This record gives sequence, C-alpha cells and structure tokens, in this order.
Amino acid sequence: FASDIVKKEVMDRNIRFLFRKDEWCLLRLSNTEPCCRIYFEMNSLEGLQKEREELFSFLRKEGLIEEE
Repeated sequence: FASDIVKKEVMDRNIRFLFRKDEWCLLRLSNTEPCCRIYFEMNSLEGLQKEREELFSFLRKEGLIEEE
C-alpha cells in the first residue's frame, strides 16, 4: 500500500504533509510542485480509514504533519 512508500520517504526527510478535511496532499519540501498525492475520502471503506488513521498517527509522531 502507498503508506509503505510514504514511510520510506518520510524517513528520508524529503517531504512534508498537509492534512485537509478531505484529502492528503504530499509535497516535496524543496518544491511547491506535488511529487505525489494520496487521497483518502472521508467516507472511504473501513480499511482505508484505518490506514489513514495509522498514517496520520505516524506522521504526527514524526513531526511531519501540518493541519489546516
């Protein structure tokens, strides 16, 4: 799943995350152009909600999340 890729990139400290009400937007720190976007619809399947919550928890722990 995409979170494996995200976690690898997070460890490289090359990216930052913006968390919005209806989506994840993954951006490079050095560029305003998106390098990747991962979307989680708020009404998505249970599995994706669990993934989103785990990913959010991981990113918050790493200090790489901004909430808008």
